[in-house]
Amino acid sequence: MELQQQIDDFIARKITPLDGKFRFGQGVEPITWEAIRQLPKTGEAIIQWYFTSEEIIAFIVTRDAEQPQVVRVGGLEALEQLATAYKDHYIQCCDNDNLEPWKEQLTPRLQRLGEILHLEEIISHLPKDCKGLILVPYRYLHLFPLHALPLGEDNYLIDAYSQGIRYVPSCQIWQISKQFDSGEGNLEGLFALQNPTGDLRNADMEVEIIQGAFNRAVVLPREQATKSALTEKAVELASARVAHFACHGYFNFDDPRTSGLVLADAEVSAVPPEVPPEVPPEVPRKSLISMCSPIPSVMAGRGIILYGNMGMRF
Repeated sequence: MELQQQIDDFIARKITPLDGKFRFGQGVEPITWEAIRQLPKTGEAIIQWYFTSEEIIAFIVTRDAEQPQVVRVGGLEALEQLATAYKDHYIQCCDNDNLEPWKEQLTPRLQRLGEILHLEEIISHLPKDCKGLILVPYRYLHLFPLHALPLGEDNYLIDAYSQGIRYVPSCQIWQISKQFDSGEGNLEGLFALQNPTGDLRNADMEVEIIQGAFNRAVVLPREQATKSALTEKAVELASARVAHFACHGYFNFDDPRTSGLVLADAEVSAVPPEVPPEVPPEVPRKSLISMCSPIPSVMAGRGIILYGNMGMRF
């Protein structure tokens, strides 16, 4: 009974304020087709991949489609080999502190990935007026920057869509996240680290542009983004709606919990530090990490969007 009371208290304090419909032990209802087709806006399309034991399947969803278009291709074994080589080479180059050999192989590997996925065939099924894509990767595909898949000479997938390309881990998570969207023009509470080491091209401009979309923002720029400053701003970070880290990071493959962020004067591990008692228990609903080696566990926000050399990690 005591344990049940502790669970009930935890739900009441931490979960109910965010999701009043949550019940302990509840089942997860699958998302319906009608709900899926309502997710993209007019002029957008979802491309969601799935692997069986023998083939790669791409589902194409648009708002006005009566059913998804399905593209089935072979090549699963080739994809597994490519993903293994891609990941192993990256780890080897990280161990040698030299990513140049991996970068040199990135273009031919992405070219090969596009061939395996039959990218041009998938694109041929998209509406002619499609201006934006939502990609839902599966398994190894989360490792790759799919938006950078080549389309002919000096053209890439992202160049073909004026409204850009977004990633979601699944349609159901996307649907749930929409429940917590404050809506355009009502963005409150940004916390950002802005280029602490001063050597990241475009990081300053990135944060300044994003900051302009918020009514209220706390930004630690360049040399001000120190470990002590981050500690002093713990309350602001915990109460922010969005946390944006435009900085270097490091990832420890042997012990991911010791991965972290590189600040102006220190490296901060993802292992939870001692939190002052006045810091509220809430965390940002979205954490955006813009750095070379993303850390999958650095922030347990409502949603985590990670950008980096190895694409999207979920």
